[in-house]
Amino acid sequence: MLFAEVLLILCIVLIYDQLTGIDPMHVTLESGESIPVMGSSFDYMDAIIFIITSFVAGASFAFLFLSDGSSEDNTVPETDAAPPNIELLLTPDERNMYNKIKENDGQMLQKDLVTEMPYGGVKVSRIITRLEKKGVAVRYKHGLTNRIALKG
Repeated sequence: MLFAEVLLILCIVLIYDQLTGIDPMHVTLESGESIPVMGSSFDYMDAIIFIITSFVAGASFAFLFLSDGSSEDNTVPETDAAPPNIELLLTPDERNMYNKIKENDGQMLQKDLVTEMPYGGVKVSRIITRLEKKGVAVRYKHGLTNRIALKG
């Protein structure tokens, strides 16, 4: 993160230098007198430096301001334990899903729950949401699906 910030600042300084560091052109009159004339002339090397620096600055800007700053962590951290008689508080659908996850060492991918449970994807998602609200399960991002882990 710090590297991207330093790189962005460096690129801005280089772009500023390229745009403002134009040397005036000198026109020599027939009398031999040299008159400075402000012009905007860039050679090929100036243009290449400007393009590369702009690209790197844009990439640094995108990384710093458009990324959410989180890195995906597929490990399931330790969480607070669920209440001991949690199954008494669950509806039959929630209890079925709870038991299915419990059978699989307390964690499963959501896509596997959809294929192994007699419910569709929307219902599985809603049941997981209810389990989360009741403090029984936690949902973690895992690639294009979620990893569902029981608390405790």
